[in-house]
Amino acid sequence: MNFKDKERLALSGDHSKEAAGLRLRAARKAMRLSQEQVGVAIDRADTTIIAIEKGRQLPSWGLMIWFKQNHRVS
Repeated sequence: MNFKDKERLALSGDHSKEAAGLRLRAARKAMRLSQEQVGVAIDRADTTIIAIEKGRQLPSWGLMIWFKQNHRVS
């Protein structure tokens, strides 16, 4: 999958693991946070954040709420 395809997937409203991971990665990078910083903030290992960003697992509600409350991400 090339960059344009990934961008379309992330913006399409797709609720797949891959799309959620792409949106999370974009939000994290926009906030200039490392995977480790996000993991520490939500009391999870950075490997969890990596797995989410790679589309291996869905983000928890806690992570989504944390991003929304702390970084004005919708």
